[in-house]
Amino acid sequence: TAPGTTVRITVLRSNKELDLRVRMEELEKELQEAMERSGSAILGLTVERVDENTAKRLGLKKATGVIITGVEPQSVAARVGLGRGDIIFRVGNVSVNGPDDFNRLIAEAQKEGKAMLLVRDAESGRVGYLVVPLQ
Repeated sequence: TAPGTTVRITVLRSNKELDLRVRMEELEKELQEAMERSGSAILGLTVERVDENTAKRLGLKKATGVIITGVEPQSVAARVGLGRGDIIFRVGNVSVNGPDDFNRLIAEAQKEGKAMLLVRDAESGRVGYLVVPLQ
């Protein structure tokens, strides 16, 4: 949505729907630059921390890693076969404990031009390493 546009959104607060009108503004330059440098932006995906409920639902022994919640078409993530529901446990030899860890580790790996991810495939449930180019 373009800056300056007013949009109507509905939010759920205390089990009640609230209709709000929100004016879109330009993202602050520092925040925009930080987002562009984040691991999620580098790979073209969004992630969330694997919480206890998600771990239990997926049959994981413990809540660790990040789960992919979205993949941009034509992104690095899409090209290497990462998909929604896949779980990333490690970047290189470092455990991922949340989105901040993930973003930092991918940004660091970008300096080397690639990242090795320990991933659980959402469809098959198989766990394996995937080397992802980061140009």
